[in-house]
Amino acid sequence: MLAGMQIDEWWERSPWLVVVGAAATALIAVVAVALTVRLVVKAVRSVRGAAPNLKLAVGQALVQAGVTWAVVTGTYEFCTKVFKLPDWEAGAFAVFLEAATWVTVGMIYDHGKGKDKDGKPNVGFGPAGPFFWLFSVLGGILAVIAGATFGAMIGRAVIVVFGACLWYLALLRVTRRSGAPSRFRWTPRALLIAIGAIAPADQDVRDEHQEWQIRRMARAMRWANGRWPWSWLGQRALTGRAEQAQEVVIEAARRRYAVAHVVVSSVQPDSEVMRRIIEDVKRGPMAPVSNELRTELDEIRMDARQVTTKLRAQVDQMRTIGGIRMPAHIAAHIPDQIPADWVDRFRTSPADQAPEGDLDQPRTTVDQQVGPDQTSEVDQTPDQAGPRDEVHARTSPADQAPASGSVPAARTTTARRTTVRVDQVRPVSPAAGGPVPPRVEAMVQALREAYPGDIPGRRTVMDRMSWTSAGDAQTAINLVRAERTKTPKES
Repeated sequence: MLAGMQIDEWWERSPWLVVVGAAATALIAVVAVALTVRLVVKAVRSVRGAAPNLKLAVGQALVQAGVTWAVVTGTYEFCTKVFKLPDWEAGAFAVFLEAATWVTVGMIYDHGKGKDKDGKPNVGFGPAGPFFWLFSVLGGILAVIAGATFGAMIGRAVIVVFGACLWYLALLRVTRRSGAPSRFRWTPRALLIAIGAIAPADQDVRDEHQEWQIRRMARAMRWANGRWPWSWLGQRALTGRAEQAQEVVIEAARRRYAVAHVVVSSVQPDSEVMRRIIEDVKRGPMAPVSNELRTELDEIRMDARQVTTKLRAQVDQMRTIGGIRMPAHIAAHIPDQIPADWVDRFRTSPADQAPEGDLDQPRTTVDQQVGPDQTSEVDQTPDQAGPRDEVHARTSPADQAPASGSVPAARTTTARRTTVRVDQVRPVSPAAGGPVPPRVEAMVQALREAYPGDIPGRRTVMDRMSWTSAGDAQTAINLVRAERTKTPKES
């Protein structure tokens, strides 16, 4: 009975029931719409989170789909029309060709994210690069040839060429170039600059334009000095170009032509320049040093520096008390107040006997060294100095060639002899225990992590660590090797 009643009858019998039903229906509709909108917004946000540049992702997908469709259908038509292959074989060949292209793209992606044997990011497209271009060009040619009409061929060519270019740009985002990018020399802007329609503003463009003018004017000079009719053409060209060029360009063109003329006139073996070069060749040029020999020389140089550092450290620990040199640990046991007859009583070598005349007229000994890496020492008489403070800080004999000279000093009392460095303004080498610059400390830390074992030559280390300063690199290598040499002895 209720099912057969119309809305008018419901309204006449129980209007409140109709109102409640309408309200419930509207509420359900609003809730459904709100849930739908929320789900759509959530889906859009998740897609944006996965792909921040949604336009790029969608556009790239459409481009790939279009190129795939054009190549597969074009290759299928080519195989069925030209090769007369069955449908399934033509389809398999078309799918195989496009799948091979996709495989090369995946290999290029993996190569771009990987690293080489030295731990540096890979450069270029890797081994799959040539095959990517081969499959792309082959598929595009087959698709264009199989076009039924000229319009279809043009359309497929546009799709394949533009799709390959966009795919190439996408691959450049995940790979690194193996060298500096090339550029076209004759661009529309360069052509407009050449004819004078645009004034060059950039310094690089201005220099290139000036070089182009110099070459043209030097070529006109060469033509003007040739035979007819080239001399007539060269004179006319030289006149016109000289009217348009600046004086700097004209002078540079003259010098360029003069250099070329000298080169041409001196190519004969009996010329003075060629005779000198021939004599140099006869004497035999020095053969280039191989990488193995250079590495061996670096190792020898490093070992020599380590030995010099050890000798310098040993000599720096010597002390002089009363004219007698002794190690620092022995001098530490000698008291500050020494009896007057103690030195003469314990002398064992006649060469150590001090002449009596020297007590009245002491001398100041000056040790002079020649070279930037040698230290200078001056033996002075300080006013206040004890025997324990007299440190004989000489460098290793292997690093210097002293030339001693004696200068009389005006003093009447017995003075103790001490040695004071006068080159305090010069920086101390880190290998000698001086302060290490922060950049060298960073290089030392990186060197410890990269080479836990033996450290190769400097050139090998610089190539792997991408260092440019040879001096800092060698200093870091010396510090790490000296540290590892001292560690077993200290332990």
